Amino acid sequence: SNSSLIVGDLAMIKLIRHIFPGIHPEVEMTRYLTRAGYDHTAPLLGEVAHTDSSGRRSTLIIVQGAIRNQGDAWNWMLNNLRRGADELVLNDPAVQPGDDVFQPLISFVAMVGMRLGELHVVLAGETADEAFSPVIAGDSEVEAMKKAVAGEVAYAMSKLAEREENADPAIDLLAAPLLKRRSELVELAATLAEATRHTLMTRTHGDFHLGQILVSEGDAVIIDFEGEPAKNLAERRAKTNPLRDVAGLLRSLSYLVATAQLDNDAVIEHENEVRREAIARFGRQAEEAFLDAYAQAVSASKALDMPPDQRRRVLDAFLLEKAAYEIAYEARNRPKWLPIPLSGLTEIVSRLAGVPA
Repeated sequence: SNSSLIVGDLAMIKLIRHIFPGIHPEVEMTRYLTRAGYDHTAPLLGEVAHTDSSGRRSTLIIVQGAIRNQGDAWNWMLNNLRRGADELVLNDPAVQPGDDVFQPLISFVAMVGMRLGELHVVLAGETADEAFSPVIAGDSEVEAMKKAVAGEVAYAMSKLAEREENADPAIDLLAAPLLKRRSELVELAATLAEATRHTLMTRTHGDFHLGQILVSEGDAVIIDFEGEPAKNLAERRAKTNPLRDVAGLLRSLSYLVATAQLDNDAVIEHENEVRREAIARFGRQAEEAFLDAYAQAVSASKALDMPPDQRRRVLDAFLLEKAAYEIAYEARNRPKWLPIPLSGLTEIVSRLAGVPA
């Protein structure tokens, strides 16, 4: 959606490739966060915009402060996770990961949870700016949420049903049980989304995953607030429950673990199993560290507080939505990757049903 130019240590210039009239979400968000004093994103320095003869305004260029970094969190974590797992297998399979070789990664994930929580606290604050003023989810908001979440699940199931049978037996094995329960899954998603009633709705990142985070000297810097490119402008700027961002990061961690297990240097099956289990344990520890740090950060805002059971149900609704979105995306673009989101959705559904995946 854009091309970027780096000007020394001073600025990053984004040249917008897909021009559309209206308020650009990234300009709007970074301007608001810069004025609010949120330090863990690239500050907005300015923009270049065009106004046509009818008064319609379109952003052409966004200029943000440059951030010294070691890369985005996805690539940085994936490389280090693979390296750590290989080191673990080659040196001492008895060592428990999380205590040593994976600890820097787990600490970083906790930092991500803290920075996201701090972001949500800022966005939950009272303001005279109507575009950022939080609202309480009432009947219309809840119905819209239910429609969005259930609709995403229904669309994912339809994309699975369109696949040519026997094209890939491994995918069919994962997809068949979900397709048999497609109506139940759509209903489950809508039921869980009902838990958003009376919760706070705010502006959010909108497309939060590990690729939207820079690793900067051990800290996490959140970037790219333009929202999901496939959504229209109104959807990108809409207020929603902040746990949608949390679900996005949890699903990104799930993808990270699955991707790290694909390629390895293990030479025998035993080594491969040790490596696989080590990465899986890392995934569980990273998820716990992220959620704990996030919860601690958002505790600073009473407006974001909700009972634990309600929080879990809201988060589960968005986890279903995110996994379904991934299934539809992979079915359209990378069919060979379908086992990752299919396994993710299966695990979520199994947990909700109280049975082993």
